[in-house]
Amino acid sequence: MPPRGAGSVRRIRATHRHYWHPAGPRRMGPVADPLSGVDRTGEVHGVNGLFVADAFVFPDVPRGTTALPTFVVGERVNLFWKGESVSLSW
Repeated sequence: MPPRGAGSVRRIRATHRHYWHPAGPRRMGPVADPLSGVDRTGEVHGVNGLFVADAFVFPDVPRGTTALPTFVVGERVNLFWKGESVSLSW
């Protein structure tokens, strides 16, 4: 069992860092939606030619790692860019 007490808490706070990975500030959606930042192809609203395909577009931050959901977003946006059919049920 690890040692307990104020000294342990101070040591943990002094030696451990929190890694914050931003995700979910804006979701995918139409321009008319004030909470969306990109359309379904990943193009940023109001900025022609700028595309985002990462955790930025999550409507909510996942409880687990953001890696796999981010890969899926990238793959789906890539399919749009290639002109391939993509299900919009996500």
